[in-house]
Amino acid sequence: MRITMRFLVAAVLAVFISIASAADNPVLHTDALTLVFTPGWKVTQGPHRAEGRGAEGEFLIVSHVTLAPDAPADAVEHHWKTVNGFANDKMPGIATSHENTVRRPLTKTELPDGRVQFSTVSQGKKLFRDYYFLQYLLASSRSLVYMTVEGYGNAEEAAQRFEQVLATQQWHEQKIQND
Repeated sequence: MRITMRFLVAAVLAVFISIASAADNPVLHTDALTLVFTPGWKVTQGPHRAEGRGAEGEFLIVSHVTLAPDAPADAVEHHWKTVNGFANDKMPGIATSHENTVRRPLTKTELPDGRVQFSTVSQGKKLFRDYYFLQYLLASSRSLVYMTVEGYGNAEEAAQRFEQVLATQQWHEQKIQND
């Protein structure tokens, strides 16, 4: 009985500690997606846009839109065309702007439930320092979240750090009928 009670107390303490630790991490909530940032990030949100500053001096801009849950099939089709068009036609050009060198060309990653993630990683110089520019587009059948992250340092290392944030993504959207 004592061992069970000690185990129970230890388990409850562990849950409270994990909740307290999670509370220290800023959270970004869009209509359909939640991301949990690492400690040191500061995130401010508006209705369709958010901005953040990371512990390493990163600057984050997030834009997001979501279709209504009862959006008709033609709106969903147009949404996917917009997502793919922006990813394939715009993101590569944005990645090379300001004479940046692309370290990771446009990459598409299939996510669960028909969702996708597009990304680019670019490196350049700004004020005689190594400068990086990262782009991420997360999309589902009714939502898109476009993020840019920029700062000073190594692009690949910055991408690894930010992709830890992306690994926390939790989608919470209603399933569209006839999807």
